[in-house]
Amino acid sequence: MSESDNDTSMTQIRTADLTKMRNIVAEYTAQLTEEYMAAKKERAEKGAAASTRTKDKLREIYKLRYNGVNLFTIAKWHIRHQWEEQRRNPYELHNIFYIILFITLIVWTFGSIICAYFEAKAAEDNKKLPTLFRGMLGAIPGTVQAVLFIFPPMFVGF
Repeated sequence: MSESDNDTSMTQIRTADLTKMRNIVAEYTAQLTEEYMAAKKERAEKGAAASTRTKDKLREIYKLRYNGVNLFTIAKWHIRHQWEEQRRNPYELHNIFYIILFITLIVWTFGSIICAYFEAKAAEDNKKLPTLFRGMLGAIPGTVQAVLFIFPPMFVGF
């Protein structure tokens, strides 16, 4: 047997092995694809069923009524009523009072920051940063009060 015949037979064996491997991989890939598609279809069906159940539950809840009025309508009316009540200046104070109060809160906040800066500037080298942070933390209550002044909580009992 010559050397070229030996090489040819080895090449044929390798080609046959590669073909077998490709066939195995192709079958495995096809099987995985089928399993994936089946699982995806099953998940879609479950999601559709869950969505239908949720819609049915919401329909039942939406049908709840009190003296012929839908409960969601009552809840919306109550929230709007509370909102209007808070918007209307419940103590009937003059507008200038609110302006002065807001200016005071802003001065408090920025004053705390400015004082912190100058205190830190005058402090010793190793105490500058802690002094600055302490002063900045002192501005937090004023900031919180200013934010609550601008955006008051909706449900507050007076």
